[in-house]
Amino acid sequence: MRILLTFLALISVLHAEKKVFSISSLIGENSAIAAGRPFTVALKLEHPDGWHSYYRNSGGVELPPKIAWNLPQGASAGQIQWPTPEVKEGYNGKSYIYRGSPVFLVEITPPASLSVGDVFTLGATANWQICDTSCINESAKFSLDLLVSAEASLDPARTELFQIARSRIPEQLLEPSEFHVEPGKDASDTILIEVPKS
Repeated sequence: MRILLTFLALISVLHAEKKVFSISSLIGENSAIAAGRPFTVALKLEHPDGWHSYYRNSGGVELPPKIAWNLPQGASAGQIQWPTPEVKEGYNGKSYIYRGSPVFLVEITPPASLSVGDVFTLGATANWQICDTSCINESAKFSLDLLVSAEASLDPARTELFQIARSRIPEQLLEPSEFHVEPGKDASDTILIEVPKS
């Protein structure tokens, strides 16, 4: 009986060691915010080795990160600003993934009715999926308190994190591209694509 219990305990330990999960955090760029002035927060995911999450267009059925916000009345949250993903070749084609510690930025706009000295509290529930040879759905809840001041101020300890995160977001075209289709020569078609200069 003692041998059996020892064996079951060993199986339990081995099973626990195989459990993987991401470390997640919601980080504010500001040490203080100002009424009506947008500020940025970051969802940082630290994935276990060998695992990855997904871009908004995963390339398959995998689930990208999503954030449900719980904000004070009059506040609003922008869309996730997606960093450039890595292209991964798989059995079913290409997928677009994030390894390591991706950071997803979101702009928050507080109401103009806030007063100096108020505490602006934002809540968020994030859901995402990580995959290796199998996939795991993960989620986390966050709460962030920010002091309202006459002038917004950035937290210098977080400057590098946000600078790197912004550098990984592809630039958006300032105006739409123009597409012209012209008849081709020798029974072929020529497509001319004009992209506006930055």
